[in-house]
Amino acid sequence: MSNQPLSTPTPEILPTPEILEQTAIPLAWLGDLLISLRNERGLSQRQLAERLGIHQEVIARWETSKYATASLERLRKVAEALDADIRVTPHHAGDSDKA
Repeated sequence: MSNQPLSTPTPEILPTPEILEQTAIPLAWLGDLLISLRNERGLSQRQLAERLGIHQEVIARWETSKYATASLERLRKVAEALDADIRVTPHHAGDSDKA
């Protein structure tokens, strides 16, 4: 496996839900996946914010940064509001064959 960082996929090449069920993805892709999922669900930023009890501006900030500033707990709540879930599987940093 190469040590070069994986580039963030464009929305056109994001993994399908079926692939996501079976494959770990890099954490760097999570923001794009959440934004894509919100769009697929037909929700505006404001509607997602209402589901979470926060202001739309917060969603806009998170999406601008691709959720880089959101905590893991907040990411879990965003996914839940989108009828999805996030599973984190820790592994030893030396395990280069895992995502």
